[in-house]
Amino acid sequence: DPLDPVPPPYRHRPADPTLEHQLWARFWTLATDPGAAREAGVAVAQCKAVSTRVEVGRRYCLRVDEAGLISLTLR
Repeated sequence: DPLDPVPPPYRHRPADPTLEHQLWARFWTLATDPGAAREAGVAVAQCKAVSTRVEVGRRYCLRVDEAGLISLTLR
């Protein structure tokens, strides 16, 4: 929904709807651009079932921590 980019399961109440909308509207930028994420103060932007918009020509790092949690980040 272009007017409300926040997926209902992830909507946080009470929350600042302006900030929440800004973050979700930029989700894929924040997930795929480390500079933009750093500037916005976002440490992790990925789906729970590790997924991302993979782009040709980019390198990714897949990590599994000691608890078995998986992360996929740009290199």
